[in-house]
Amino acid sequence: MNGRRIFNLIVVALLLLALAPTVLAADASGGDGVHFGPYTLGAGESVSGDLLVIGPVELESDSTFEGDLAVFGPITIAEGATVDGDLSVFGEAVIAGTVTGDCSIAGSTTLRDSAVIEGDLSVAGPLSRAEGATVYGDTTQSDDNGVSIDLPYGGTFQMEGPRGSSLALQLFWRILKSGLLLIVALLFALLIVSVWPKEIAVIGETITETPPISFLVGLGVLATAAITSILLTLTICLSPVAFLISIAVGIGAAVGWIALGAIIGNRLLALFNLKQPPSPLVETLIGTFFLTALALLINLVSSCLFTIIVWPLAALGVGAVLLTRFGTEPYSGGPIFPTSSPS
Repeated sequence: MNGRRIFNLIVVALLLLALAPTVLAADASGGDGVHFGPYTLGAGESVSGDLLVIGPVELESDSTFEGDLAVFGPITIAEGATVDGDLSVFGEAVIAGTVTGDCSIAGSTTLRDSAVIEGDLSVAGPLSRAEGATVYGDTTQSDDNGVSIDLPYGGTFQMEGPRGSSLALQLFWRILKSGLLLIVALLFALLIVSVWPKEIAVIGETITETPPISFLVGLGVLATAAITSILLTLTICLSPVAFLISIAVGIGAAVGWIALGAIIGNRLLALFNLKQPPSPLVETLIGTFFLTALALLINLVSSCLFTIIVWPLAALGVGAVLLTRFGTEPYSGGPIFPTSSPS
């Protein structure tokens, strides 16, 4: 029973982690955090703190945003509005105000005659610059005959690929790779739960019943595998063994991650009180999507936070996979590596 309570706390913590950025940055009265949806800073208002916005942004006249601002969506900076920091935009940008730091835009960019950018301007896409617009730093622009990306809440931009060290371009390709990883995770989850539904269920039960043991075992496996792989790689003749160890641990981590996603999906769908219970396949896909998307978002925000939060979850899954022999045997609390009794 204690194991179930501990696991339920983990699920609640994950849900709070997913919802916390929205709650912390939900209104325009403060910065610092992540905001989902339209964000408007009213005329004459002022906020401070770094902010990531997933949605359209509008800074009205005489408003001031003090801090670095990153936007995944279109942005409009009215005349008299100021961004006192660096600005990174993944979408269409219309600037008539002032940006005191560097400005990196992956999308169509329009600089009105009152626009002032005190730092460097880097644009990936078409650039329309009025005669009175002022850019004190260097201006770089790449062609817009490449990939076309549709953003949430409207706005489309085209990109050819990163040609330099622009922060906007680097972040864009990290987002693109994260999207591809999410698709791969869903396809792998679909394959695994279709072939091994019972095994996934057994692994999930072990995660739920014995999370502390699963975590400690998984952490030991990951640490041992990492150290062993490094030592074997130093010996050229044993480097294939290190490769095989990495593959085995990687598959175990992926299977454990999917089993954890299946449980998360079950908990999430239970909140809706559906008339007919969803199939394990639907629960697994939804849970894996939620869990993987959350992990990728954490990785984009902070690699340190990713290590603190995501790696323990991976260890939890790896431990359950080992305890159940890849889901073939329910774990009953016996020794992890049973030894044969002497005859």
